[in-house]
Amino acid sequence: MEDHIASGRHWTLDPFLQVYFLSAALAAGVCLLFGIIVNLFPLNESTIPLSLRIAGGVLLEGGGAVSALFLWLSMWWYWWQVDRRERGMNMFWLLALSFGNWLGAMVYYFLVFRKAVERQIGKNPF
Repeated sequence: MEDHIASGRHWTLDPFLQVYFLSAALAAGVCLLFGIIVNLFPLNESTIPLSLRIAGGVLLEGGGAVSALFLWLSMWWYWWQVDRRERGMNMFWLLALSFGNWLGAMVYYFLVFRKAVERQIGKNPF
């Protein structure tokens, strides 16, 4: 399945932004993993100082939310304006980005977007 990227440069293909996309995908993945671990092994919150709980919440929840939103909107924008695939795969990614939300965007980033950027910009632009 060869995908075809529309000609021209889209803002999501800017080499300067590639570090931010990678950081957002990794931050969203770490927050997801941390959330799964916390739900599997519940913590006794009364033993953790309030200041640490607030700082951890701001860093993990705030940073994860901003990263996930940035990645999700950027991947949506790229999919909508640049990514040209066969109709079946296009529908699959529409559903993945719509219902998968930021998790779908993270999968789309690693499976589709990075490969397209490597073809457009060159090998290992990060």
